[in-house]
Amino acid sequence: MDCAKAIAFLSKNKGDISDYIYNRLRGDEALPLVLIPTTCGTGIGRKRICGTDQIRKNGDKKSLRCNAIVAKVSIIDPECMMTMPRKCWLGCLRCTVS
Repeated sequence: MDCAKAIAFLSKNKGDISDYIYNRLRGDEALPLVLIPTTCGTGIGRKRICGTDQIRKNGDKKSLRCNAIVAKVSIIDPECMMTMPRKCWLGCLRCTVS
């Protein structure tokens, strides 16, 4: 879903995504998103965050933050989560309760 959010954002905003992450450029548009989560608990479909591989020198992970990348529709289908490995499910559970 992060990849879809980045593509939707960059389709409407020119330049390198790191320019937006580090506030060298500003963008507030994105293509509309319909997301189908395959894990539970993170709520990423309704968040204005897009995780990236941008890592700061101190180890902090940077992310794109923009209201335009909140999904217009999020389709929740439990069948998509039935084959999730237990380790992944436990990680999602940890995110939910923390």
